[in-house]
Amino acid sequence: QAQRLKEAKKAWERALELDPSLKDIQRKLEQVTQELPVESQFDRISQFSFDVRYAEEVQSRAGYDIRDMLLRARREVGGDFTLWPKYKLVVLVYTAEQFKQLRAETPDWVAGQFDGKIRIPMPSQALPPEEVTRILFHEYTHALVHDAAGGHCPTWLNEGLATYQMWKDGQAPWTALKAAAAEDRLIPWDQLSSWFRYERSAKDVQLAYEQSHSIVQYLARRYGFWRIRRILADLRQGTSLEEAFAAHLPVKPERLPKEWRSWLNDQLARS
Repeated sequence: QAQRLKEAKKAWERALELDPSLKDIQRKLEQVTQELPVESQFDRISQFSFDVRYAEEVQSRAGYDIRDMLLRARREVGGDFTLWPKYKLVVLVYTAEQFKQLRAETPDWVAGQFDGKIRIPMPSQALPPEEVTRILFHEYTHALVHDAAGGHCPTWLNEGLATYQMWKDGQAPWTALKAAAAEDRLIPWDQLSSWFRYERSAKDVQLAYEQSHSIVQYLARRYGFWRIRRILADLRQGTSLEEAFAAHLPVKPERLPKEWRSWLNDQLARS
């Protein structure tokens, strides 16, 4: 995670010499072997909170702009979570071709990634600065959710929180959500996480993102973001989401989908 790729590669090769059955290490070794030729050529802008690495094609000015966007995310998203990591987070900025090449298994609807590092394609005419800002806020939120919940946050809540943060300065379109609500085909809450799988269509995933976002917005506006922080802290301790909801929300968990749907109808009627 510190971007010491050559040392990581050497250590994982040695690990597999000692025990060839380590499938997770084999996967990591294959990934770093792919990444090393590309990322070892990256330029670097580093300071206390972020280590930004970017492809040669990305102008240094854009690198500094991305660093400034990240510092803004640290202030604003960190304020909601009351969480400011002490470690330095690695951020990798690829050309569009590099991003696609190194993430060949991911579908086109993946605009960025967090896997312990933030990975994004560089700004371009097709990806203007405001869109890059939203992607960075989204992926930085994933980093904080991972820390806050210890990796135990359900996918739908994780993505809902990330989308909530990326759209805090404006209203998300919710086009798929409006259509699904009108046609009575909203996703049951207990199925939401499964709709983020790579084999799902872009249309399905769009609805899952928008619905998850709306649920987080409902929880934050109706009950306060401080309750979400407490829910994440419980998840970190191994508590189930339903138990965490019951402990920190003044409503029975089984009533939440009905209350959210009523709130959503009001929101869509106003838009």
